[in-house]
Amino acid sequence: ITAGSTAVYGSGIGTVVNQGTIAATSGYGILLQAGGTVSNSASAALITGQVGIAAYGTIGATVTNYGTIVSSDGTSGVAVQFANADSVLTLEAHGVLVGTAVGGGGTLNLAGVGSVGTLSGLGSQYSGFAYYAVLAGANWVLTGSNTLANGTILVNAGTLTLVSGSLVNGGNLSGGIDVAAGGQLTNAATGQVSGLAGASGAAY
Repeated sequence: ITAGSTAVYGSGIGTVVNQGTIAATSGYGILLQAGGTVSNSASAALITGQVGIAAYGTIGATVTNYGTIVSSDGTSGVAVQFANADSVLTLEAHGVLVGTAVGGGGTLNLAGVGSVGTLSGLGSQYSGFAYYAVLAGANWVLTGSNTLANGTILVNAGTLTLVSGSLVNGGNLSGGIDVAAGGQLTNAATGQVSGLAGASGAAY
């Protein structure tokens, strides 16, 4: 599906399953005004627009990404934008976001059994989420600069490793985190860490 402005518009609760390409040359790849579910459900699946996916209104939306969601403005643009704290973004290990994800107080799930995902930019590329979760069986690596703000919760039920990057924790991090050589975990005055999995050559 290709459109000049909004490629897919949802005025009520509905479901979009994409295994091909949804593209808008301007505006929104997908715009949901009253919640709904979007599954970018294949590794080659692409959703793109000035804003890749936006969900507004008073009903939460669920977005699951196995493929690629792109802002046409590049890394400075918005790939996924939520406006409701009931909204959930689930990233599978090989999924790609080009642009920021704005959480609206919602949840970011890190999923993907059987493969390793890489994430950078908690608090910057991925901002406005109140709750982060590494799901059971998932294996994720944190790189680059990451921040958990005061009041933010990260629960690790899988495997989470900080590699060649930093994490400043001002929130509540539970379930443990492995800090590899080159990784730096800093616990701020408001931060709480429980179940620390281990550290190797790390300063924190």
